Amino acid sequence: MLCIFCLKDRPPSEEHVFPEAIGGILTIDRVCLTCNNLLNERADRGLIQYPTVKVLRAQKGIPDKRGNTLDPFSDIFGTGTIIDDERTGQRVVARLDPLTNKRTLKLIPHRTEKVGPDGSKEFEYKIDAGDEDKIPLIIQRERKRLGRPELSPSALDDAVSKVLARSRRVIENPLVYHQMALRFTDPRRGILKIAYELAWYWLGDDYLDDEGAQQLRQVILSNEPIDDPRLPKIRGITSAGEVVPGLVLWNHVPNVHLGLMKHFKNQVGVGIRVFQALSAVVGVSEESARYGRLGERNFLGSFMKLDPVSRTFTESSLSDAVLDLCSDSRTRRA
Repeated sequence: MLCIFCLKDRPPSEEHVFPEAIGGILTIDRVCLTCNNLLNERADRGLIQYPTVKVLRAQKGIPDKRGNTLDPFSDIFGTGTIIDDERTGQRVVARLDPLTNKRTLKLIPHRTEKVGPDGSKEFEYKIDAGDEDKIPLIIQRERKRLGRPELSPSALDDAVSKVLARSRRVIENPLVYHQMALRFTDPRRGILKIAYELAWYWLGDDYLDDEGAQQLRQVILSNEPIDDPRLPKIRGITSAGEVVPGLVLWNHVPNVHLGLMKHFKNQVGVGIRVFQALSAVVGVSEESARYGRLGERNFLGSFMKLDPVSRTFTESSLSDAVLDLCSDSRTRRA
């Protein structure tokens, strides 16, 4: 197949138009594996790691490629340090218990070594109660480090029992210092990637020769900052939080992803909304006359809605989508 990014004949791979990590279920098979990996690194990552997008991903329980859901609490607070008098310096990690939805702290394993006056060595391990199953491994590893033979299963059980009998204690309400890690990524390349793929999805292979398509490919695939003056200037607007004009009609439908295409005179624009965290209108072409469908009578444009929770996808003409809005409005008033 002809890859729509590198324009080379290569085997296809599955590409999610809206990234899979935000529940995007619309896929295309016209992106080669090399470009797919490049898009994931340079475009998708900035979008899916954007703070408000991450919080919504977690709230909606959207799993990543490995099937794990995001824990924004752990991501933001990360590792902390106990700073009370007795245990100053003990490190813990903050996380959200997926079963109880409560915030918890877990001790990070810590090993200290003391040398006595006679040259003897003493080792101390501090581990979380949830890691008690690792005690046998720790004992055997230390014996190996000292050049001693491993304990037999029965002797190892006795050693573990002695450790648990004399060493367990509860830390009540520790005072913990956290240095919050808020990493603001740039989602704009991810937005442009979605706009480009939607433009091709609706306009077909004729779009690949469009000057607007050429400029978008150059910006999306570049390793330079998106505002680099050497890159083409893409027409459009991106907003974080406030929904851009053209998409406000769907404000009453939260937490879904939207895409639409509309043309005016020679301009073709693609509108995008990711949850209600990010929205944009991107100019994808200034050659609307080359696309015969856009000149058809009563054709306003194209529209799609993706629900990342139910994993459903609906597509229609823009005029039908607006008519559905009018019907929904009458129903709500009734």
